Amino acid sequence: MNIREIPEHELARLIEKAKEISGSQSDYHSSYTELLSRRLNGEPLQYIEEYIPFYSIQINVDQRCLCLMSKGLSS
Repeated sequence: MNIREIPEHELARLIEKAKEISGSQSDYHSSYTELLSRRLNGEPLQYIEEYIPFYSIQINVDQRCLCLMSKGLSS
């Protein structure tokens, strides 16, 4: 995956998560670089954000929660 394949809304969500981690609205660049690297390596956005929005609630998630299907898998 390269940065051009990541939708703008995901990049915006990574910026918000970086600001949350760093505790700063202006000095979040190292956190953002780390999160972006994880996303570029194929880690699901939900793992990085640690939640999935569901209607009006947020459900906490980690690697135990999501079951990812491999691209060549047929039923």
